[in-house]
Amino acid sequence: MRKEDRKAPYPWRGVLIDESRHFFGRDEIVRLIGLMHRLGYNRLHWHLSDDQGFRIALKDRPEIKRISTKRDYTLEGCPLGRRTKDETPNQGFYTESELKEIAGIAASKGIEIVPEIDMPGHMSALLAAYPRFSCGRKPFGVATTWGVFDHPLNIGDPEAVAFAKDIVDEVAAVFNCRYLHLGFDEIGRKALRSDPACQRAIKERRLHGLKGLIAAFRGEMAEHLLSHGVQPIVWDDEIEAKDERLIVQAWKPLRRGRLKKLAKQGQRLIVSPFFSSYANLPYCLVPLKKTYGFDPRKGLGEGESVLGAEVAYWSEYRSSSDKFDFEFMYRAYAVAKALWGCRDRTYLEFRASLMRAEKKDFGRELAIPLSLTDPKGFSRLKRICRYYRKSTDGEYQDYLSSKE
Repeated sequence: MRKEDRKAPYPWRGVLIDESRHFFGRDEIVRLIGLMHRLGYNRLHWHLSDDQGFRIALKDRPEIKRISTKRDYTLEGCPLGRRTKDETPNQGFYTESELKEIAGIAASKGIEIVPEIDMPGHMSALLAAYPRFSCGRKPFGVATTWGVFDHPLNIGDPEAVAFAKDIVDEVAAVFNCRYLHLGFDEIGRKALRSDPACQRAIKERRLHGLKGLIAAFRGEMAEHLLSHGVQPIVWDDEIEAKDERLIVQAWKPLRRGRLKKLAKQGQRLIVSPFFSSYANLPYCLVPLKKTYGFDPRKGLGEGESVLGAEVAYWSEYRSSSDKFDFEFMYRAYAVAKALWGCRDRTYLEFRASLMRAEKKDFGRELAIPLSLTDPKGFSRLKRICRYYRKSTDGEYQDYLSSKE
């Protein structure tokens, strides 16, 4: 981003990368950090834990490296369409020394790493190594499919809560971070609801049902991090009213009314609606023009509660480094413009500036045609149907064909 274009940048200009589903590796992340630096991003939100993999080999916890960092196979494809089973075991992890090296590289370019350890849901991979801290306490494996799983942390068990605190302490120490994302999205409730320890905790602590227990656990984890000088961040799924201890990251555009309420109350917010800023969704669902029009403060007022936004890449369908570039680069450029307050006057002017900037900012020329990034009418409908029924790589394959 050119210096003269910088007018009123948001303080939080982030990129979210999910490595739980597919592992990128050191070189790819270092390459991404270079791109972020050129585009003016200053936060790498690193999603290193989820149901399908835990990517940090903590040196004092060999069970994690042995169990949590790999899955036996991967079931690829959208649930509504054709699915294929990749029998290749999927494994990948970073050692603590590798993470410290990457954090140092990022810091040298003005980029802070914000690790995410998702809890109490989306913990299947971690709890596969420690089933005694899950509801049910029975052994299970690292998830091999996508979706939401009902293997939550047993938040009614004091030993499980202590385990969660130990994990975040170890991760925070690796990165020496100022911020740590705790997740709190898509929490499966069936196992929590039926767990005796959870029900006992609700009764003994006189909490308002399971919702109250989740809120109490969130508050306890937030206080724990704050006591160690680390700012907690959570997704907005469970947030109903302002909590000064938290930064809240909003991702569901249909909850706009509640988001307006939070902004009016002065809640610190990071805005990442999936139908604008998720780069992993196909262009037929989220055309580039929609991302170009993304305004983090739209409808939320001009106050300081909106810290900024993130462009997010969830890696369920990342099949290659080149496909990542095809899906991510143009969206990252568009969101960067919005976060620096220097959006081009028209979409066509934006496309022209994008074409001029490709080699300098991306290190390569993608030259993705308008017909792919902004499909219209029957063509868009056809691509949506193809994506869900036949191929999550369909648009990328069309792109490769257009280059031949």
